[in-house]
Amino acid sequence: MQHPPITFRTLIYGLGDALGEVHLPLDQQATEPCALIASSALHLTLARDTARRIYKANGCRHLGSPIDADLTLDALGRLRNTLAHASTCDVDQMRFIDDLAGATVNLLDITAEPAT
Repeated sequence: MQHPPITFRTLIYGLGDALGEVHLPLDQQATEPCALIASSALHLTLARDTARRIYKANGCRHLGSPIDADLTLDALGRLRNTLAHASTCDVDQMRFIDDLAGATVNLLDITAEPAT
């Protein structure tokens, strides 16, 4: 079943609801992708980098641009891989990315395709 496209803004708002105010506080007045994440975020740089990567990977032109599930998850996977190989990575950052990815899967209503 085909679902209507979700926008970048809707995804970020949904992630904010799923992860909570401490991890992903949102600035409702923001007009730029990174500015959606308020400066009080627990992992501010990582959260804003994640938003920027999703926005860029989807070729978004504005916050209301539709996003693609595959492109979004690919961006999260590449970020996780980069983070996992960084000497400054810690377990809390990895948990944040994993939680973000899980919430993204839920929000985009992604189900595994049956094996053939």
